Amino acid sequence: MRIGKAELFSFVAIAANALPNVICGYLPTPSDAFLFGRINQGNCASLPLGLNFGWGGEINLRFTLEKLFEAPMNTGYPVESAERKKRDAARFKAIKKLAQTDMLSILTGLEEELVSPIFRKRELIDFILENATNSELTAFLKGK
Repeated sequence: MRIGKAELFSFVAIAANALPNVICGYLPTPSDAFLFGRINQGNCASLPLGLNFGWGGEINLRFTLEKLFEAPMNTGYPVESAERKKRDAARFKAIKKLAQTDMLSILTGLEEELVSPIFRKRELIDFILENATNSELTAFLKGK
């Protein structure tokens, strides 16, 4: 299977996000860089330096980096949604940290409002119970 440059840079961002304490954004445009810098509280950027980098490519790179760093980071955007965006980013970080553990820790560590819809999917729970090899997880799910 041959993948294009755009997919490759997306894969880099996905792989980086699998690492603990790394929040990587894929920033192909200045607007993506601006929003990532204000909203996502990230600490890593994936830049598609081979994609669309013919004549004037250095201009796109300069504009992208300017937008990423031109204003204070992690302020939220737009202004009227800033506090909610900050809360969402903090929530995402907590979920990401928890997700890099085992499934039982994830299910017991997430907020009830996030996991209760999962437990209502009886077909999914039944499938897991029939196929799971983790006895602690199956015992937990049987109690749900």
